[in-house]
Amino acid sequence: MAVCPKCGFSQPPGPECPACGIIFAKFLAQSEPTEGAERSEEHSWEGAWFPDEEVERSSPVRLVTLLVLLAVVTLGAYLEYSRHTEAFQVAENSVCAQTEIRIDLGADRGDELRVGYFFRGQARVRGSGGNGRFLFRVHGPNGEGTALVHLLRRKGAWRAIQIDFQGPRGQVRSLEVEAKKKKKRPRQPRGTIEPEVPTAPTEEPPSDTQ
Repeated sequence: MAVCPKCGFSQPPGPECPACGIIFAKFLAQSEPTEGAERSEEHSWEGAWFPDEEVERSSPVRLVTLLVLLAVVTLGAYLEYSRHTEAFQVAENSVCAQTEIRIDLGADRGDELRVGYFFRGQARVRGSGGNGRFLFRVHGPNGEGTALVHLLRRKGAWRAIQIDFQGPRGQVRSLEVEAKKKKKRPRQPRGTIEPEVPTAPTEEPPSDTQ
């Protein structure tokens, strides 16, 4: 007995099913995939996703992104460290405290003067001495300018000596930061007597003898 693959009717072997009328040879040929179809299914990669290849393609982009982030973090750390060094603080404070700069940028009546975060320059130390220069961008209500601060280190302490300032109108001025020392009177050696200054004799008023 044969069983029909479509309706399940049991019947003697034959070319077709007496219950549903299908021809067994044609039905089996339509239901089974051909050899060409199997081969095309095997080698069809459309829409496929390959994780390894995707990672390999994106790795250069990720590497460049990480390098850029590392450079930004390094630059930020360097700038933050430099802003907290003694030489930088002395230079920045000298710019903010300079009267001529504050008046030129319109910050003489308040604390509106701002020193730019990005700067150029360095300070070199040799033992207890050294020198340095810092170039700042300075901002105020009347515009912006640049200030080049010259530093000098003596006996372990930094001092700002001079500021080359260029204002918003383009004029350049060299400003001395340190106040000029007052001239001291020469000291007299011990044992010397200062000469007396002659004084004019005073006239006594005439007395009445009457």
